[in-house]
Amino acid sequence: MPQQIKIEWLVAFNAVLLTGTITDAAVKVLRTQPQVSRMIRALEEATGLNLFKREGRRLIPTPAALGLAEYIAPTLKMLDGLEAFAEDTRQRRNAPLVACAEPFFMQALVPAALEQLAPAEDRRFGIDLCLRRIGLWHNHSDADFAIVALPFPQTDFHIRPFAEAETLLVTPPGHPLADQERVNISQIADQPFIALRPTTLLRARIDERIAAASFRLQPRLETDSGSLAVDLASRGIGLTIADPLVTLAQRQTGIGMVRLDPPIHLRYGFLLRSSDPSPAVERALGIVSQTAVELGQGLVTLL
Repeated sequence: MPQQIKIEWLVAFNAVLLTGTITDAAVKVLRTQPQVSRMIRALEEATGLNLFKREGRRLIPTPAALGLAEYIAPTLKMLDGLEAFAEDTRQRRNAPLVACAEPFFMQALVPAALEQLAPAEDRRFGIDLCLRRIGLWHNHSDADFAIVALPFPQTDFHIRPFAEAETLLVTPPGHPLADQERVNISQIADQPFIALRPTTLLRARIDERIAAASFRLQPRLETDSGSLAVDLASRGIGLTIADPLVTLAQRQTGIGMVRLDPPIHLRYGFLLRSSDPSPAVERALGIVSQTAVELGQGLVTLL
């Protein structure tokens, strides 16, 4: 049965190749000279190759040795990086779990998910904002994952859709449309409307639906914030269309919440640093997903 080649033999071989002597190689790999000599002989026996010629005190590599050195170079390079990898892993073990989220998730989903996650994880947490209009989030290289509406401009992270959300028409308290079970978007044509900025994903969805209904939206006010749009609707300034989690978080203000027919959907997703997240990240993703469904009260469904 062929003898199994050991990593330490390859390390010793590489040291002899680099230094030219058994003595210097032994110093480099922190072994005795006899040990290095035995490892070189064992490697020659296992491979059936004559690896060095002796010229005085120096060992000259044969063509076979040079070929072997080229072949094992990737393996040795990987070993050189093992210490750095281990140190990075140790540092990450004690690092906070960092999540990023678009602003509309910060009002309800992130706090509710963190309330469940914190007692289950003996670690620190970090929360950052995603900024859609610039295509990334602050300090995104430190983020373990992000919670976003898809599609999202950031492309260098792995994308995992997790839920679909049905948006709602939000009316001021006592508005006539608030009593209807469902509303067609054409019914808001003559109503004062609070619109999200054109840079937002939901505004793009609304504009598509309005174009299909053949009327032009004339916003009374535009804002980047869905939460602010709902708050303004509660104050009687106009109607708006908002994400269900944002809307339901402010239902105590007396706003009307009406489903659209046909509905306008948003897709929620995670942006992941790795396609194979750590167990801690996977647990966090599971809690965020389930929390979104619970908060959505039938308007958010898992994919």
